[in-house]
Amino acid sequence: MYLLYGGPGNANLAPHAALQEAGLAEGSDYRFVKLDLKAGEHRKPDYLALNPHGVVPALVIEKDGKRQIVCEAAAILMHIADLYPASGLAPTPGSAERAAYYQWITYLTNTVQARFMNFYHADYFIDGAAGQAAVKAKADTALKEHFAHIDATLAKHGPYLLGEAFSAADLFLFMLTRWGRNLSRPARDFPQVGKHFERVLARPAVRRTLAIEGIS
Repeated sequence: MYLLYGGPGNANLAPHAALQEAGLAEGSDYRFVKLDLKAGEHRKPDYLALNPHGVVPALVIEKDGKRQIVCEAAAILMHIADLYPASGLAPTPGSAERAAYYQWITYLTNTVQARFMNFYHADYFIDGAAGQAAVKAKADTALKEHFAHIDATLAKHGPYLLGEAFSAADLFLFMLTRWGRNLSRPARDFPQVGKHFERVLARPAVRRTLAIEGIS
């Protein structure tokens, strides 16, 4: 049994979709533990015992009487892909495609996701309305540059990040594209990124994930 802790549409969305892509059923194979982030449930002692940083997601794996906790969305996503190789979420280890897969997930989490922290949580980095507005504006500019790069790559090598093959990296991009709806140029307005979003959105596993998390 897996327990995936998160909030609707937060960084848990990609690993949650990976569980669905792997063929796991919510309620029997895993449970999505929905936290009320606005109420601060991710900062309460019970959750901090799982993730001391007080952020989502966290995956609890209970097997053979033992308990393992995995944090960080990208790490959880890649671990699920490795646990269920038949899902096709990750290319063969050691292949050129596997290297590209690592590169994309690292870029999406270290570069793009990090800029979203600046965009949505400027108050984490600087005090004062003027300073926070400047941080958000800089992040907005950087994110549009990142999505332009992704768009150009999809135009040349798509329809997915690894070409013809869908992978867990596409779930991560889907999640970040959704986060980009509030940019001055929404991420889905980039032509190829928008098509990629619709393509991933059409997958039954992704639709089930959104329904479970309560996202219309």
